[in-house]
Amino acid sequence: MMLLKEPNSFPGLVFPCFGVHPLQGFEKAPHSVRIQDLETALPLFQMYRDDIAAVGEIGFNFTPWCVSTIQECEEQLLVFRKQLELSRELDLPVNVYSRSAAKVTITTMKGQGTYEQPKPTRIVIYFAGRPSVAEDGLQAEYYFSFLPAVGTSHQRAKLIKQIPLEWICLETDSPALGPVKHVSHY
Repeated sequence: MMLLKEPNSFPGLVFPCFGVHPLQGFEKAPHSVRIQDLETALPLFQMYRDDIAAVGEIGFNFTPWCVSTIQECEEQLLVFRKQLELSRELDLPVNVYSRSAAKVTITTMKGQGTYEQPKPTRIVIYFAGRPSVAEDGLQAEYYFSFLPAVGTSHQRAKLIKQIPLEWICLETDSPALGPVKHVSHY
């Protein structure tokens, strides 16, 4: 979690988002998010409520090196749900991260009640799941975000062809996560 010193440093150009990511502790040993991580951030949501453009990047990372117990998965779910509730309270869109948890992510968002009939611009989800799961998200009018390296994976290339272009966004994790790592394509 990081905030600009001054959220309005680049008005009209940079629109800050704020949320508690499912992975924490990159400076030390990465670990799955805990409820304490969210509790620490809650006052900041209120402090910057007029400056942030969305709640995010929030969601799940169920890769085995990140979560090794059911308890860690459940804690990610609890943190995610609480941030979805917070996005409703603040009337902000959501920027969602989902790794190895596509079905859980879509099911959780649809099950929250808030997003069963979302405005089209309310949810953007970084997605790496199956086309059948993406279809559920399309029906709920979620936007889908992909890394610049989308074409390097057969499964993702197949997936992106099934999503209408107007529902696709691109991540800006390039060049680190571009088609060729650490090579800028701009």
